[in-house]
Amino acid sequence: MTVDTDELDIKELLKTLTAVKKGNFSVRMPIDKTGLAGKVADTLNDIIELNQRMVQEFNRISTVVGKEGKITQR
Repeated sequence: MTVDTDELDIKELLKTLTAVKKGNFSVRMPIDKTGLAGKVADTLNDIIELNQRMVQEFNRISTVVGKEGKITQR
């Protein structure tokens, strides 16, 4: 039996999307796929990473503004 590495695992995709929806930005799609499935996994992983960085930056800004009152801090 051969395994098609170009086939997207829909269950894995749903598991990853559900975790992200709940705020878990540590999840990633496996990067062992090729072709279109690999591109979808890579793109989703990039989106998750961007969201993770955005949340971290919002938290940092919230801390600076909320605790220190420095609204001009970058």
